[in-house]
Amino acid sequence: MHIVAAVEHLESRTFFASGLSATYYDTPDFAGHSVNRVDPNVALSGTNHKRPAPGIKGNTYSVRWTGLLRPAATNTYTFNIRHSEGVRMWVGGQRVIDNWKPQAPVSDAGSIKLTAKRFYDIRIEYFDKLRDGGISLTWNTPGAAPAFIPTDKLTAYDQRFAVIGDFGFKGAAEPKMARLVQSWRPEFIVTVGDNNYPDGEAFTIDDRIGQYFYNYIGNYQGKYGKAPKVNGFFPALGNHDWGHDTVQPHVDYFTLPGNERYYDFVKGPIHFFILDSDKHEPDGSNFSSKQGKWFQKAIAASTSPFNIVAFHHAAYSSGEHGSSAYMQWPFKKLGVDLVLSGHDHDYERLNIDGLTYFVDGAGGGTRKIGSGIKGSIVRNDAPGGALLVQNTGSMITLQYQLPDGTIIDTFTTDSAATSRT
Repeated sequence: MHIVAAVEHLESRTFFASGLSATYYDTPDFAGHSVNRVDPNVALSGTNHKRPAPGIKGNTYSVRWTGLLRPAATNTYTFNIRHSEGVRMWVGGQRVIDNWKPQAPVSDAGSIKLTAKRFYDIRIEYFDKLRDGGISLTWNTPGAAPAFIPTDKLTAYDQRFAVIGDFGFKGAAEPKMARLVQSWRPEFIVTVGDNNYPDGEAFTIDDRIGQYFYNYIGNYQGKYGKAPKVNGFFPALGNHDWGHDTVQPHVDYFTLPGNERYYDFVKGPIHFFILDSDKHEPDGSNFSSKQGKWFQKAIAASTSPFNIVAFHHAAYSSGEHGSSAYMQWPFKKLGVDLVLSGHDHDYERLNIDGLTYFVDGAGGGTRKIGSGIKGSIVRNDAPGGALLVQNTGSMITLQYQLPDGTIIDTFTTDSAATSRT
């Protein structure tokens, strides 16, 4: 199921780099050494293909381009890719080209109708491992000759992070999810709870979390690898993390802001507020509690273009646990742009009174999700999914993917499209 989401915005928007964000890997499967840069277009041939990036050798590499596309006119656009080996392309979450296999040079094309001056997430993936060839991308409208997409119609993403939830099982789903997330090379990871099943204990925490994400955990002291210089792992607490009425193993394992149960931090244009929605929280978990008052004061002081809230128990959900009424805080009125949660083991995107809510709880396995409640837009119950979030400084795209790279949902929001009261 693909949901294509585009956002209209004013002509006067100021963006960061034109072109596409590119991540080059020294293996054909998006692993190993990687190099990030901004490319003006997709065009690799000759010398550029043989040495596409520092430390990357032709015929043994892969590359992923991502960004936003803004067409000048409403029309049906055909995207043409000349390539060797495998390629796939998505526009606004819709897969328009899919030819993912080793092969001699070939041409592929796919068409999609786009609306003028709207923004569409664009993603191209390419691998090469057998022969000299390369890749080039052009586009055209009916009757027009193919040409490179003008660089000024492309906007590179400046920041990339991941959101995972309900992942800390001992099972098959978490390793697949972790490989997917690691392949994105996110700057940091946010979780929406239930990081350490079954009971949040000290003897399970490193196997459930550190084994897969030690390279993001600040001050990491576990057995799986070396700690990063800067913390890049920001977990929310879930009911399984409170398994024996304490979260001391969690507090001991992580180095986080504030009291480490609920806290806030700023990354680029985004102010994050990580809440503890569990009823064991000693400062309370409803809007009038000590925690709720802390949040009201903290968000009132925010000067960031985006405010994102993350917690475990979903305020609104069509899943097995359903909606948690005590977490239905007046987020929109307070200036929140997006709400992230978990608890139900599925994926869901909802729009409730003009505010977008996500349930991202399929990281370790899933349960069947039923018919949607009012406001439910997208639902999926395949295991091992995660949210890839990218932004330009003024726009954010959230993309829910499965371990095989399938895109289930794409949603783009503009900071100027949200109301501030």
